[in-house]
Amino acid sequence: MFATGRLAGMGNVSAHDGTICDAAVTARFENGVLATLQSTDSYGMDNAFMISGDKGTLRFMTNPWLPVAGRNHLRWTPYDGDPEDIYVDADHDAFYYQVKMVEASLAAGRKEAARPSPRLEDSLEIMSYLTEWERQCLAR
Repeated sequence: MFATGRLAGMGNVSAHDGTICDAAVTARFENGVLATLQSTDSYGMDNAFMISGDKGTLRFMTNPWLPVAGRNHLRWTPYDGDPEDIYVDADHDAFYYQVKMVEASLAAGRKEAARPSPRLEDSLEIMSYLTEWERQCLAR
């Protein structure tokens, strides 16, 4: 999916250390999905993540990149109904579960986790996408 999409990215490079500190990307995927993403390290650690579809929106109320041990919160808001709060309780944080997935895969003799986890092919495709985004940010 990432390999067949088109993207346009822009970013700001930090004068302090030369890294990309703010970046935005717009991507159109082969299936017609249009996605936008903005990321910044310049303005604190706030986060927002929302998926908009033809039936409503799904908003991640807690940080989707750092799921915590305890209660994580999502809100489904259909365009024709009342919002529904969804809570996902976890005994551990996301990194714990990632390590356990790797351990279980290796113990089963697999070189990659079973679906729905990303496969190596998926990871390489995503990294290629991110590398192209970085290249475009640095070129502008």
